[in-house]
Amino acid sequence: MEMKEYRAALVAGWKVIVATVLVALLIGGAVAFATARSSEPQFASSRKVLLTVPGTDSPDGETYEESGLTARTLSYAELVNGTAMAERVIEELGEGSDVGTVSAVAISSTTVLNVNVTHGDEEQAKKVADTYVQLLPEVIAEVDEPQDDSGAVRVTLISSEDGFVVAPSSGAPRIMLLALMMGLGLGVGWALLRYTASTEAAEARP
Repeated sequence: MEMKEYRAALVAGWKVIVATVLVALLIGGAVAFATARSSEPQFASSRKVLLTVPGTDSPDGETYEESGLTARTLSYAELVNGTAMAERVIEELGEGSDVGTVSAVAISSTTVLNVNVTHGDEEQAKKVADTYVQLLPEVIAEVDEPQDDSGAVRVTLISSEDGFVVAPSSGAPRIMLLALMMGLGLGVGWALLRYTASTEAAEARP
């Protein structure tokens, strides 16, 4: 096709091009809106705690791994990450409470746990993190079933950190640009096909 034929095709099919671009932008807008809603800001609360396990102190010359304390700390981290602990926290905060996303990480070669809570509500994130720390000794005691008070694990709060977690970019501008390009490409392509088909049909007539 020559340049004048391209121009003629675009002029003849401008309505199709505009309609295709508008539809693509509407779809792109819906996708961008849904993406933006799924990437709402989150708040994070972190509590670092020291676990003191009486009767299992690391002997002189032995590492925490050799004395078995690391294995116990890892098991307590799994306890925090489990559903049973979450249920206890929900019971303490009130039925229907949302604990958000909770994760506990055992710091290597120590008996220190990092309890991290991510939630859409700042105050709720703090409350959930504090409640986990508060209930942890009780839940550990129930699991370990110590024979006397000397065997109970003590949980000592070392530090608290509360902050804002920046949500990932929704990418709305990029989505809308892609929608525009796709709509324009489809519209122009369809207009050229229509023009070519109508021209060939006209030339084929006797």
